[in-house]
Amino acid sequence: MKIYTKTGDRGQTLLANGERTSKTAVVLDAFGSLDELNSAIGLTRELIHERSDNKDRLDNVLVKLKRLQAELFELGAEIAKYKAAKPSLTGIDVERLEAEIDEFSEHLPPLRSFILPGGGVIAANLHLCRTLCRRAERFIYRVNSQDALRSDLLCYINRLSDWLFVAARYVAAVSGEDELQWSPK
Repeated sequence: MKIYTKTGDRGQTLLANGERTSKTAVVLDAFGSLDELNSAIGLTRELIHERSDNKDRLDNVLVKLKRLQAELFELGAEIAKYKAAKPSLTGIDVERLEAEIDEFSEHLPPLRSFILPGGGVIAANLHLCRTLCRRAERFIYRVNSQDALRSDLLCYINRLSDWLFVAARYVAAVSGEDELQWSPK
C-alpha cells in the first residue's frame, strides 16, 4: 500500500467521515495542532527515557503521558466525526486529570509568581506541550463555533493544558531543577 494518494495535491483532503474539505479548514488546524501536541508528548516520553536520572520517580509521568497520547487520538477522532469513534472522553476523564493535577501539586511549593518555561530539558518540553495544547484548544473552540462539540471535549482539552503545566513543575521539582519565576521590571 502506498502512503501517498495524490488526492491532496489540489488543496483538498478527505476527512475520516468521508467528506472532502479544504486543507485550510479550521478542523484541519485542530487536527494538526493535536498531532503536534501528541508528537511533543512523544518527545517528552523519549527524553524521560534517555535523560532522566529519576526514571523511577518519573515512571508515573511516563505512564500518564502514554495514556494522554491515546486520548488525543480519541479526541481527534471525535472531532473528525470518524464513523467508528464513539464518545470516549467524558467528565470522568476530566475528573481524573484534576485528581492527577492535585496529586502532582502535593509535591510542589505554592505558586507565587508566573513561571518562565524551563526547569530542565524535560520540564521545558512539557511547557512546550502546554503551549501546543493551548493552541489546539483555540482551534477546537473554532470548530465548536461552527459545529457544536460535546462539552466534555472542551473541558478535557482545557484541563489538559493545566495538567501539562503542573506536570512540568513536578518534573522540575523531582529532577532538582529550579523554576525561574518571572519578575516584572
